[in-house]
Amino acid sequence: MRRSEGDNVSFAYLRCRFMKIYWGFSKMERDLREYYRLTRLEKRIRLRELAEYLGCHIGSISHYENGRYGMSEDKINKYKEFIDAYERSEAK
Repeated sequence: MRRSEGDNVSFAYLRCRFMKIYWGFSKMERDLREYYRLTRLEKRIRLRELAEYLGCHIGSISHYENGRYGMSEDKINKYKEFIDAYERSEAK
């Protein structure tokens, strides 16, 4: 299948949008988001658990962690507190 010029324009547009979204945040903010995302994964915290605690949708947290959207300062603080204090119970 051959690509048309329209496809190239769409790809360039999407690439530009991604870069604008990703680089719209400071390096420190990106590093903190990545740190908490990795910590969440290491502790095996499910997005569902976190979303219930924060009172928001799973997608909102995913978008925040991937740098697509921001969250209110209150939710960011609750997000960090939950991950820092989380300990999985050993009961099955």
